[in-house]
Amino acid sequence: MLSHAISAQRLKYAIYISKSGEVIGPFTKKELRAAVHSGNVSWDDWAWHKELPEWKPVHAVIPIIHVSRNGQEIAQFDEEKEILSGLRDGTLLMDDCYWCEGMSDWKPLSTLEISKGALATAAQKDALKRAGLPFDDLTTKAQVSALFSAGKTGPNDPATENQKDYLRSFGITAKEGLTKGEASDLIDRAKDDPAALETRNRLQLASYEEQRTREAEFPSYHLRQMIASAIKDLETTKKEKREAEALLTKKNKELAAAQQKRANATDEFEQLSVDNEIKDLEDEASEAEEAFDRISVEEAKDELKYESGLRIKFWKATFPSGGRSLNMEDWEGLADYDKASRRLSEFAGHFKAPTNNQISEVLAKLDAELPDWDKTQPERFYASLAALFPETKRQPVVPSPKTGCVVLPVILAVLISVLATIAAQ
Repeated sequence: MLSHAISAQRLKYAIYISKSGEVIGPFTKKELRAAVHSGNVSWDDWAWHKELPEWKPVHAVIPIIHVSRNGQEIAQFDEEKEILSGLRDGTLLMDDCYWCEGMSDWKPLSTLEISKGALATAAQKDALKRAGLPFDDLTTKAQVSALFSAGKTGPNDPATENQKDYLRSFGITAKEGLTKGEASDLIDRAKDDPAALETRNRLQLASYEEQRTREAEFPSYHLRQMIASAIKDLETTKKEKREAEALLTKKNKELAAAQQKRANATDEFEQLSVDNEIKDLEDEASEAEEAFDRISVEEAKDELKYESGLRIKFWKATFPSGGRSLNMEDWEGLADYDKASRRLSEFAGHFKAPTNNQISEVLAKLDAELPDWDKTQPERFYASLAALFPETKRQPVVPSPKTGCVVLPVILAVLISVLATIAAQ
């Protein structure tokens, strides 16, 4: 199967895909992006979730963010967070433009609410001012660093590790003594070379398949990493939601104050000035509200709940009778882990299937004791299960001695009766 199955009742956006006449899924947005990147799902396949009135192309349901510079597209991203990272490391600029499916025109990255996280701080701007260096309202933290480092490094300095890593993604090995300028030229040429781009896609796909193989070999360990990632994502999402809410509250208060100021204004020039201020604040408040609505804490909670549940179900599936409590969607989610499950079933065969709570307690104990036990010694699960819940251990079946005591006299009685009949004849 192409994805981990997730109960639609647990997900706000359980996305289904229509591919070659078959409906597959459901997917989370994160899983669907992974399926697209692996080539198992196409951007042009049809997608649907319960908030959609009709089926739409995948690229419209999880839109690609296109970024351009000077009229030429330079990158594509899945999430706004990736754009923020690009602005922070200097690979993207505030006056670069972006476009998504459904937008009527390209817009500057600076109009994205999330881009504000990359802007230079007041202290950094003061430092630039004291140094006599140029800046404006859209100067980023990365640009501040570049301005202060100008003169200290140049195109003839050694290429950075980031440049070398990026070249390796195209299958290009950095020569000894490669400079920043040379690396930059190589990267620019690779981006325009169809063969280099094809190599990069092939290497990325091979890396994805290699990672998938490793994950399937140690499912519990992999799922534990996914749970840790989901916990981190949930905390980050909560923080972003709080910040978005604070910004929205601030903008609404500023708007309310401006509207009150307009109501009290008597001078015509002042009224026109405040009207323009109100219009700007209304736009800012609308953008802040959209940003607030885009952040879904519930979706992050669903992801954590799913990954946690799947790890428990993996262990349950190793027991002979454990699979009876799993439904078809659960088995689809565990499809990649079938080989590992069968490998552990020889240990599980000595036990009755434990409850989900019992499995959770065993996992919690082992996780606390050894950080990588399910990668180095996964069979420890069953020893811990026996220690914590001895009642789950199957007792060996031994013939009852009473049965033998009853059967033997009966056989002797029958034999004596037969012998007596023969003697009488």
